Amino acid sequence: MTQCENSVSTQQGFDRVRALDLAPTSFVQAMKRADAATATDRAGKTAARCAGWTRSLSLAVAGVFLLALASKLFLVHFAASQVPFYDEWDGEAAAVIKPFLEGHFSVADLFQHDNEHLIFFTRLLTILDLKISGYWDVLPLMIFNAFLHATTLALGLWTLTRPLAGPRAMAALLFGCGLAVIPFGHESALMGFNTHFYTLIAFSLAALWLLADARAWSGRWFCGVLMAAGAYLSMASGALAPATAAGLALVQFWRGARSGLAEALAIVALLIMSALFVALTPSVPENAAFHAHSLSSFLFGLLDLLAWPVRVKFGAVLYLPGLAFALALLRDAPRRADPRWFNLGVLAWVLVQMAALSFGRNGSLYSRYLDFCVVGLFANIVSALWLAPRLDGFLNRRRFVALALATSAILAALAGANHGRVMKIHAITERRDDSRIQEARLRAYLATGGSAALIGKGRFDIPYPSADRLKAFLDDPTIRATLPPDLNPTQRVHPLVEGIKSSLLSFWGLFLLAGLAAWGAAVLRLPSPDRGMSGNGARGSFRIF
Repeated sequence: MTQCENSVSTQQGFDRVRALDLAPTSFVQAMKRADAATATDRAGKTAARCAGWTRSLSLAVAGVFLLALASKLFLVHFAASQVPFYDEWDGEAAAVIKPFLEGHFSVADLFQHDNEHLIFFTRLLTILDLKISGYWDVLPLMIFNAFLHATTLALGLWTLTRPLAGPRAMAALLFGCGLAVIPFGHESALMGFNTHFYTLIAFSLAALWLLADARAWSGRWFCGVLMAAGAYLSMASGALAPATAAGLALVQFWRGARSGLAEALAIVALLIMSALFVALTPSVPENAAFHAHSLSSFLFGLLDLLAWPVRVKFGAVLYLPGLAFALALLRDAPRRADPRWFNLGVLAWVLVQMAALSFGRNGSLYSRYLDFCVVGLFANIVSALWLAPRLDGFLNRRRFVALALATSAILAALAGANHGRVMKIHAITERRDDSRIQEARLRAYLATGGSAALIGKGRFDIPYPSADRLKAFLDDPTIRATLPPDLNPTQRVHPLVEGIKSSLLSFWGLFLLAGLAAWGAAVLRLPSPDRGMSGNGARGSFRIF
């Protein structure tokens, strides 16, 4: 929803009308009519400008979604295959598909832990995919993940830009769109099994959006609690989502945005909920080797995550805009409904996730963890733009196009950096080449039964770390019967399902063109800059959302 509060000039006009009550009657009547007409004209122009920004921002958000989706579908089309990879054999075939088809999979099995994680939604989608496709096909899950992540990025950016005025919101969406299309997290995008990474982000952001301004024990509050529970049902670090919301509510309580016994009890309830989730999370002895074993190791790992995507030793300065934003928010102490509280909650959530990653995985910067870091960059970009009021009167169509070109150049350089802190382009091409080799070896084994196709091969020549265990999977009649057509040519396929899947992957270019068209329409609809327009949500006279 667009919320324009540019009422200052209008109110000044009506104040002038009231002040003329002491003047001669004929003169007063003429001036009242003139000032009323001026005030009405200004109000109309303000409403038109607000409507113009609403349309532009809505189109820009659609552009973010479409371009992010096009990027992900292209990645799947380019590098993915139907061959299940690594964790998919244990997490899907052994834990879900085999027991489900053999009739001894219960609802309780959806809530069994996979390492420390519950991955409830991943298991549920695996069963749904099996029922729809008729066989074990990881590609539909990758396509679903692409839609889910693109939607989360677009709506997350939309929500984060609420404290910004129109020009700065557009700039934030532009920068965010550039980050959204770069496949930092290509490891997760190329594994249908990794749905839980995306549901964790989606449920956590939804929980913070609902709980940031919800009255304690209201319907909105309970919906936020359900979203927080969804985060825990995705991954172990989702257990910290209720604690993050509780910490935000505690800060609001301290700054006067919340008060009363009901609000205090709600904070306690969220903390208990988080503590219960942590207590229910098992400790896996095999994973102890990956933990940070000292305070210095934990802190260096955390600083390394904060510094991403740069290599600079003090790269954590990238979070200084978020820190300045937080201090300004605490200074202003706005009401609970102020949208900046959500931004503060997102910043806190990112830091909590990085702390959990630094402890649990010693700050590992694997590709699958970088989607969390991208959310942190989003929040800091918005914070930096919130602190830059001069941009409101600066941005017009010509300058916006120049800004878009400069942003594209910077992001292209970032994507082409080709080092581990960003993404390795050759890693994506290697994944594509490896999948073709893996497919050929599995087909050879299934056709001949000869172990030579699997034994003694390189690390990624087969799609599982252990050749013996992979052989056991392939020899299992239940699993073998569900293998996809690329491995089992006799597999019965559903033409409709295959047609939809093939169309979505082959026509990624249509989403690209639609995204560019949406951005082009957004730029063309940019209203004229209003140099008298203030942009900070706390004290501005013009606000979006």
